[in-house]
Amino acid sequence: MSHSMELDGRQQFNQARRWSEKLPSILRGFGAAAVIFSLYSFMFKGWEGSGDLARYLILLGHTGLLAVLALFAGHFLKEGKSPRVLLMLSLASVPVNFAVLGALVFAANALTISSVYPSYFAWSVGDWSTVIPLVSSALLVLMAVIFIGFQTLVRGMSKPMMGLFALSNLALLLPIRDPVLVTALAIGLGLLTFIISTNTARRRTEARTFEGTIALLLQFVPPSIMLVRNVWVYQPDALAVLGLVIVCFIAIRHFTGIMNRDSFARVFLEILSAVFAFAAGVLCAITLVEWWYFSTFSIILFLSSLLMAGMLYELAQRAGLGSMVYRILAVVSFVGFQLLNVIAQIDSLSLLCGLMGGGLLLGVGSYAKQQSLLIGGSLLIAVALIVETVLALRSFDLNYWVTLSATGVVAIVLASLMESKAIGIRRYIGLYKNRFKEWEI
Repeated sequence: MSHSMELDGRQQFNQARRWSEKLPSILRGFGAAAVIFSLYSFMFKGWEGSGDLARYLILLGHTGLLAVLALFAGHFLKEGKSPRVLLMLSLASVPVNFAVLGALVFAANALTISSVYPSYFAWSVGDWSTVIPLVSSALLVLMAVIFIGFQTLVRGMSKPMMGLFALSNLALLLPIRDPVLVTALAIGLGLLTFIISTNTARRRTEARTFEGTIALLLQFVPPSIMLVRNVWVYQPDALAVLGLVIVCFIAIRHFTGIMNRDSFARVFLEILSAVFAFAAGVLCAITLVEWWYFSTFSIILFLSSLLMAGMLYELAQRAGLGSMVYRILAVVSFVGFQLLNVIAQIDSLSLLCGLMGGGLLLGVGSYAKQQSLLIGGSLLIAVALIVETVLALRSFDLNYWVTLSATGVVAIVLASLMESKAIGIRRYIGLYKNRFKEWEI
């Protein structure tokens, strides 16, 4: 009896100890979520009781206080987890500060149109005499937070992360609200972030840590704010949504890099990335129809399917599970749309797009040593040439005739080359066949 009571006591003690160990993490998670929610609600003007200047100073003071508390906790409490969380929250609040500052600059520049600009986004503290000192003072605080945050969290890669984060946030201060310009700027920043973050992650082991992942993901917050504001405030068009989809796709790419290859969360995010790829193709087609009025159906289908297939292929290169599925999906979708283009349009431009697409697949397939790309490219070129030949025989058209004549000349030259180099070519083909079998599907 006493032995069983002793066992029960030990179990209760162990259970209490486990809860005591989990409780700090639970509290940190809850606190971080509450702070993030409170920070990003500051971008909306949905409450009364004080002016915009007082509200912004509260926000700026909150950001600085988080960094100060982090330094205080790390120095005096000798505990590392909570200070890092506070620094992450302080860095996460920086884009909010810049977004509100951008609204103040925009209002001071007398560009606000009250009929189309929602009141909860309309921050204003007056003219330039107030805005310039406020922006200057805020920049000192925010740049200090950026320096302290990245130097503490990811010291080894702090310089590129600080520079990129500062540049992206400064772009939020630009007093432009034209949907096309904002989308182009956000996509440009997203691509720049992708290039710098990828190169930094390859060289630095810190990128694989939790703090490194947060540092990389924070880089995508400013362009995301631009695009969300673009979609929310103004009448959204396909271009704005396309930019948001591309930035989200790139951000997910970095986030999945630190996950286990077979984890459920990574598989789910990769499936979501595939959905984004298909959505990007559709949105690209709609954008070309809306903004590129002289584009034809062949060009629209070629460019939109190329973007979709390119995103799917990039996903296949990094996918933990199902990489072959995504690669085949990329090839099948691209080849399928190009074949549809060739068969439905039956004109010289569609055939040219088919030949270009097939050549692209052959080139990438040979370089990456992947069978599916080589097979898809060969099929696309063969169908395009067959259709070209049939059209040239049915009706005289200069474009068909030139293409068919050029194809014939190339065939004759290849035949001559094969005869003069027959032994070497046969040896190369045999070697190539054996190597082809070893390639990835």
